[in-house]
Amino acid sequence: MVNGQVGALGRSAREQQIGMALGIAVLSTLAASRTGNQLAAGASDAAALTSGYRLAFTIAAGLLAVALVVSFTVLRRPGAAADTAPAGEPLALAL
Repeated sequence: MVNGQVGALGRSAREQQIGMALGIAVLSTLAASRTGNQLAAGASDAAALTSGYRLAFTIAAGLLAVALVVSFTVLRRPGAAADTAPAGEPLALAL
């Protein structure tokens, strides 16, 4: 691997870890807030926790569905650029 590729891989892994940490922090905050509100309203501990986790999992599932739609509609296939090369032009393989 070239040094630039190693650096890019490191940045990608770091960005993924930061994104996951932020996502967990936001979902945990939402779950804790909902749980606290339910407890303040007089719900039992089990019902309040269930409500908080249900909110967090519902939001996570919604974000996952959005990411899935974006990945299928916006991102291109790796071979898509090779399909659109002009006639007579040599195709270059990207490694």
